[in-house]
Amino acid sequence: MATRLEIKFEGTVPGLADHRLSLNAFGPSLSALLKALRRIATNMIGDALGPNDLATGRLKSTAKQLDIEIASIKNDCSGINGVVTLTTPVGFQLPLLSELTDRAMGEFMESLELEAHGTLRNSAVRKYLQTLPPGLTHHVYTYHNTNSTRTVELGTVALASVPKLPALREITGLIVGVGFGPGKSEIRVRQPEGKSQLTLPATEEQVNTAIALRGGAVRVLVVIADRPRVLRIESAASDRYKPSAEDRERLIFERWHNVLEELAK
Repeated sequence: MATRLEIKFEGTVPGLADHRLSLNAFGPSLSALLKALRRIATNMIGDALGPNDLATGRLKSTAKQLDIEIASIKNDCSGINGVVTLTTPVGFQLPLLSELTDRAMGEFMESLELEAHGTLRNSAVRKYLQTLPPGLTHHVYTYHNTNSTRTVELGTVALASVPKLPALREITGLIVGVGFGPGKSEIRVRQPEGKSQLTLPATEEQVNTAIALRGGAVRVLVVIADRPRVLRIESAASDRYKPSAEDRERLIFERWHNVLEELAK
């Protein structure tokens, strides 16, 4: 028996009341669903074979041949009847591949239910749920294979908020403006063509440096977080700072002196 996926959609999305499925509304979502399923399959192959297996690269790319073929459009509601297929390379008849569509669908359904109720499980499945059009009030997913049937029924989706970890980024551009007290202390950097202007909070000293460097390209080292923070601003033409071995040792021991003392006890 083929691996089958049935989806039913209900809500106020245009077309649903007439039992029609809008490609404009649901096209991005169905594409995201397929991408999520392929990513799950790719990870499963990688986990099974391990990073050192010579066949891993070829087989992992095989997961991209996984597809969802729409067999029919539901007549009694808006949705699809689909068949999950996988085109395997000639000569690869591993049990892993023969079971891949079922295993990937099982993981997709599990992740779908957890993500929809606020539990982080799979970012690709979460992306699918995020792309569903506004106005969708009820959606039902039914997965059939030879041995079992599973249904996940969803109403309003409550996705978990994912914390954004700070990231270090270097920006190159031109100083196009600054702000200083009594207003906001900030610098404004225009990036190369095609990129937007960035407004970054800065200290008074950094603002003064930006004024001095105005007219030439600058490099700005920024911590990207909820509130960006400028670490350093310098001319893009200047040599990058390269600490010597002595500088690195001094900086490390100055910063971690107390910790090292405790560890030595």
